[in-house]
Amino acid sequence: MNKHSKGNSCGTKNNLGFFNGVLDEIFEGIENSFGKDVLPLRNVPRANIHETDKSFILEIAAPGYTKKDFSVKLEKDTLVVSGERKEDNENESFRKREFRYGSFKRHFALPELADRTDISASYRNGILSIAIGKTQAAKEEGRTIDIS
Repeated sequence: MNKHSKGNSCGTKNNLGFFNGVLDEIFEGIENSFGKDVLPLRNVPRANIHETDKSFILEIAAPGYTKKDFSVKLEKDTLVVSGERKEDNENESFRKREFRYGSFKRHFALPELADRTDISASYRNGILSIAIGKTQAAKEEGRTIDIS
């Protein structure tokens, strides 16, 4: 019995577990050979960006973090969002481990109509929300013109 098999080798669940273990080993091997940055999306929280009349809203799904784990910086025309989630139980023995720890960094180019002086962030229920206000020109850009 190899290290990936769990019980009999005929059951579908056991075979899936075997393949998941093999895939994990392949990815870990790549990371160990070339560095963790080779597969950056493994630990990068996903983002949604939407727009209202007054602002652009960037939402990053990052459950398990605290607001102290994040850094949000404006570098010229780019919003840089980074975070680090440290492992709290390094010495525990796990039968299966899928939670990801470590750091991430994402760069978001700000649109031309973004007001670089009107940016705020909050973290609630696993979502980091960043509101970027629009410039006055952008707010006025989408208005209805009365016809006489």
